Amino acid sequence: IKKMTKKYQSNPVNIKSLAAYILKIILLAVIYHLAARVGLKMAYVQANTSPVWPPTGIGLAALLIFGIRFWPGISLGVFVGSLLTGAPVFLALGITIGNTLEALIAVHLLTKVVRFNNRIECIRDVVGLVIVSFVCTTIGASIGVITLMVTGNGVWESFWAIWFTWWIGDLLGALVVA
Repeated sequence: IKKMTKKYQSNPVNIKSLAAYILKIILLAVIYHLAARVGLKMAYVQANTSPVWPPTGIGLAALLIFGIRFWPGISLGVFVGSLLTGAPVFLALGITIGNTLEALIAVHLLTKVVRFNNRIECIRDVVGLVIVSFVCTTIGASIGVITLMVTGNGVWESFWAIWFTWWIGDLLGALVVA
């Protein structure tokens, strides 16, 4: 019995590492949200769409540097940030899904397909970042704009103008910030 109870007692190392992980997720969420506030100051086509979106680059860089396991920080930052700026829950959820998938797929492609080096030491890294950014930012833009339209927070006549602004903002955020 003594061995059994000892086996199931809390391990302080695991608790400390879990606390550190949660703290890093919260920190990423806060940084993502603050960068989103800056990006939203530049919105002109639609209130949720900016021609430069620094959080995309922050999320991409964070996952490349610290690991893909910190993706909840992006989701938390997008979701809570969207709600704090007045977005309805379903809109916030759609934008969260789009932005999180965008970062996860980009990091997967960069690490597994491109074999990206975070130091960006060779042309393969630069070209890979550009191509992956071009492709993956369409994910966030598409899911985000479709969510805007379906939830009634955008007008279908402006779909392509909003989509292009969203996409270019994510692309510039990925390329400039990451």
